[in-house]
Amino acid sequence: MTAFRSAALIALIALTGCGEDGDRFTVTLVNRDMSYDRSYFTDDPLVAEIHNAPFDGLTPEDTATLLRLPQSYGDPSAFAYAAPGQNPPVKVRLTIAFNSRAPLSAQDLCTATTPLGASTPLDVDRFMADMALCRDDVVIASASMIAKTGADRGPAFAARSLQHLMLVTFGNHAERAQWER
Repeated sequence: MTAFRSAALIALIALTGCGEDGDRFTVTLVNRDMSYDRSYFTDDPLVAEIHNAPFDGLTPEDTATLLRLPQSYGDPSAFAYAAPGQNPPVKVRLTIAFNSRAPLSAQDLCTATTPLGASTPLDVDRFMADMALCRDDVVIASASMIAKTGADRGPAFAARSLQHLMLVTFGNHAERAQWER
């Protein structure tokens, strides 16, 4: 195995987290542009454009309220829901699509003018999420996740998995290390 492949495998293992009761969260394709700065999250309102929802019975509006930045950001406000394609009155927004029909690029998420349709989840105990932090239509950061529950499939599981996605994508090194213990 080449050194590059070994490093890639170690990085993938490091991004795989376990939650309560055997929950598994695999976050891949994490990318933060050089222009990313934590100050993007200091201005209210924090806006989340949600395409679909992780589970039946959980609305996109409910899903936006589950999003939380890592603790190192202080005590930021909750994310407000923005309907897809509505051009919220802020330059920076978080865009997430759940269970998409086809793989989505971060650019697709930032430039979508209509809701991105969902497919049926691959099985009853997991969901997929593609996320991008957008400044206007430019990608600032992005990640993808597959979350698989070992216990409850309700809002508590969705909240834990989204917490992990936000931590891996936006958390500092110490916070990510604490999660991996």
